[in-house]
Amino acid sequence: REALMKPGGTTDYYRKDGICQAIARSLWYENLTLCVIALNTVWLAFEADWNNQALLVNADELTQSVEHLFAIFYTIDWFVRFTAFEVKRNCLRDSWFVFDTIMLGITIIETWILSFMVGVRMFNDQELMASNSAVVRTARVMKLWRV
Repeated sequence: REALMKPGGTTDYYRKDGICQAIARSLWYENLTLCVIALNTVWLAFEADWNNQALLVNADELTQSVEHLFAIFYTIDWFVRFTAFEVKRNCLRDSWFVFDTIMLGITIIETWILSFMVGVRMFNDQELMASNSAVVRTARVMKLWRV
């Protein structure tokens, strides 16, 4: 249990060579990631007041574009950090990585999977989808805990 909750020092599990570990260990990358999270926070506040659509697929192009950009960044971030681990199962010892994996899953579901499912008409009841989307959007705010 202590290994799972080990604060900091998660780079101990990273490889010693390779570009992904170098990126994941770098201060500029950590600062970039924190800036993107802060921008996402501002965006969430702005979008909550401005966007009246419950589903991303029904939102305007600007909202969809920004949401896709954040999802792409978080996916790349996850990939870089996952690839940096020397032994991949050690990613489970990094509590932030586990948390970010859950948050990325929520982001992918909301941004890409729900949009795809609505787009191909897998669901006829958009009210059901909209209520589930609101729960997912609320859960995204948990990403702020990282800041």
